[in-house]
Amino acid sequence: VAQALGSMPSTMGELDSAALARQLAGKLGGNVLYLSSPFMAETESDADILRGQRTIRATLDAARHADLVLLGIGVIDPVRSSFVKAGFLTAERMHALAGSGVVGDMAGQFIRGDGGDGPRDVNHRVIGLTLDELRAIPHVLAIARGEEKEVAILGALRTGAVNVLATDDRTARGVLAREGQLLNG
Repeated sequence: VAQALGSMPSTMGELDSAALARQLAGKLGGNVLYLSSPFMAETESDADILRGQRTIRATLDAARHADLVLLGIGVIDPVRSSFVKAGFLTAERMHALAGSGVVGDMAGQFIRGDGGDGPRDVNHRVIGLTLDELRAIPHVLAIARGEEKEVAILGALRTGAVNVLATDDRTARGVLAREGQLLNG
């Protein structure tokens, strides 16, 4: 199991990709290749330096060659955002992202409602796989549920990266209804 996203601060252990990778490897009886980096760098140039480190580069290379990636889909709501809770972005910045067409994130990458990438100045600071790299992986399984995530799920599906969605029936119907409204209205 290769960790494909840097780690959240220790105060957010339930969202930490290292802990999730460790749990998954334990259930599968495998080993973990850890990505020893923060979830997000302070600047794009800091992120470039981190991605250039030998161990980080090796782990990201292993993740790029995976057959399957598991990821979550997040909402742009500043109150619920892990980006805001971890101190990476302000609530004001999240509101500005929403105003620019961003509907959520997956694998730490902000996405627009039409499936396009969010702003580079934010996405490039995340230490993990990019949306283009996710699109090249054969099986990308996204896990998300709830009415509040329907728009973000639809945006994630439109990226062309996600080819398997794990959700509940109510959320699936809501996503399909939203897609139908957009196609018919």
